[in-house]
Amino acid sequence: MLIAEIALVLSLILNQTAQGFIEGWIWADKKRKVKNPYIVVLKDRGNGFLDYHAWRLVENVGQLSAVVSAFYVGDLMSLALAGAGGWLMANFFYERALNIVDFGEWFPQKPPYKLMGIEIPHKPWRDWVILALGIGIVSGLWLI
Repeated sequence: MLIAEIALVLSLILNQTAQGFIEGWIWADKKRKVKNPYIVVLKDRGNGFLDYHAWRLVENVGQLSAVVSAFYVGDLMSLALAGAGGWLMANFFYERALNIVDFGEWFPQKPPYKLMGIEIPHKPWRDWVILALGIGIVSGLWLI
């Protein structure tokens, strides 16, 4: 069902965006923790939109709604495609939320990723490719 697939994709984006704000706050220095307009440790300590625990609640709502909406997706192939495309799109929003809280920029210059002893240079265009792949997968699902 189209509504369940849309709900799944939006739930994944909601979950990962909230997780990005939370992790960005965890990694931020004290100055960024106080100055960013998105997340604070307590609502009365800073100018954040929501406090840490409220963002955790938003993250959990995203998880729960993703699980519930997945039950209503029509078949396994639709679930796999909506899940994969939604996850790729959600990853883009996760990175944006993390970067704006931790670095104060949507697309900061970052050091290379280090994964199991391998260094992978970070290129901002890769984030856009991930978003485009996610949109392409989900659009292909809905066009079929």
